[in-house]
Amino acid sequence: MKKEMGLFVMVLLVLTPFCMAQEQEFKGGIDPSSPFYGIDRFVENMRLALTFNQEQKVNLQLKFADERVGEIESMVKKENQDGVERAIEEKNKIMEGIEKEGIESSEQIKEQIRERLEIQKQEMVRIKNEHTAKEGVLFENLRNEIDTEIQKTNSLKLRMNR
Repeated sequence: MKKEMGLFVMVLLVLTPFCMAQEQEFKGGIDPSSPFYGIDRFVENMRLALTFNQEQKVNLQLKFADERVGEIESMVKKENQDGVERAIEEKNKIMEGIEKEGIESSEQIKEQIRERLEIQKQEMVRIKNEHTAKEGVLFENLRNEIDTEIQKTNSLKLRMNR
């Protein structure tokens, strides 16, 4: 059983980059409401752990953060506040990694991070404006969650200027 699971994980690690290369920039991965969401996060964490080049690791983290933005939009469309919160929580974990790697990076990598964070912020604003204009407590909560995430993204972008 352990050998089969190990083989399965290795196949996922090998095939994931090829499958993901076809995705659009903010296309979400497996939905946070899916029972396979944890497995998807595990595979991403394994990919990060096996990436030793700092620039490649930052690029991978930024790509994963883009996926979380796509998942946030998917969950907002489905009016799934728990899913939005889970995707935001996972995005925040990635942002912590980006900050850790980015602080010690070259100015070129920091600029790349700042540019990508600005794009993510704009996408979050778009999601908020397009999908949470309805009235009600749920949409007010979603707007607040997204506003907080926008502020966190801005804050990290500013810290990359140091």
